[in-house]
Amino acid sequence: MLSKSPLLAELLRFLRQFWWVAVLTIPMVIVITAIHEASHALAVLAQGGKLLEFVVWPSDGRWGYIRYTFPANAVWSNAIVSLAPYVVWLVFSFVAVALARRHRALHPRAAALAFAWLFVMPVGDILNAAIPYLVWGRANDWASAFGPPSALPAALLVAVVVYGGVVGYRVQRGLLRDASLSAPAFTVLALAFVGAIMGYPLVL
Repeated sequence: MLSKSPLLAELLRFLRQFWWVAVLTIPMVIVITAIHEASHALAVLAQGGKLLEFVVWPSDGRWGYIRYTFPANAVWSNAIVSLAPYVVWLVFSFVAVALARRHRALHPRAAALAFAWLFVMPVGDILNAAIPYLVWGRANDWASAFGPPSALPAALLVAVVVYGGVVGYRVQRGLLRDASLSAPAFTVLALAFVGAIMGYPLVL
């Protein structure tokens, strides 16, 4: 029976212990959106552009967006502007990797937050753009950077999925220690996370 499944018991134990992290996701979405849009904005300003609008509150069917302009003679890269948040998220994830390799453990709540906000959400935002773009042809940051779906962004998506799965498992083991998930349980939650993105992608 499912009630006697060790895997189910492990998942329920994990969810009971860290349910509060999921609750914090609701207000923290605004913070994630602000970092995402700020990365776009900094890429614009670094290339000599001018910001016209900076929105981090849900509107027009999007969680946030910026509007900008460049001088007529400016030389700038649309790909740099479009992909800036995803480079920032990779840096965040590298910080999580470094913390997971520490000999001294973090406080359990700090470790849970570090895993959620320095690894899960950054990788999730990358997948949230890559999957709808490649699967449904959605016009978003990746479409703006790469054009029509092709082999290069598909290969990048595969790399992110492998990174999120393999490295993510090791990161949560290093951060959560005794409270971490086994490989089968982590795989179940990772698949559920990707499934949620495919079912309800957010537009940033």
